[in-house]
Amino acid sequence: MRTLRSINRFFPSSKACNHCLNVIDSLPLDLRRWDCPSCGTKNINRDINASKNIRDKGLRILFSSGTGKTVNGSSVRQRRGRKSRIVATADEVGSCSYNL
Repeated sequence: MRTLRSINRFFPSSKACNHCLNVIDSLPLDLRRWDCPSCGTKNINRDINASKNIRDKGLRILFSSGTGKTVNGSSVRQRRGRKSRIVATADEVGSCSYNL
């Protein structure tokens, strides 16, 4: 059975090194191979790198449920500090107002 997952269309799949996930600032379309300045990986093929990054991102999305972490590993737990209370009430069908 196959599962389809989508990722953000602006995910930098070509510009992120699939070894260290460092994102380079600029990668012109005519540049087909590049070297990672962060980890030193040489001769990275732009298209193969992008396909590996898309595959890995999809796997992280697929297997990240229920861990208390976001896909990139940050915590989703509420930070300690000032508490706020948000109450949602329905005013009419199809709308919602928020009281802080």
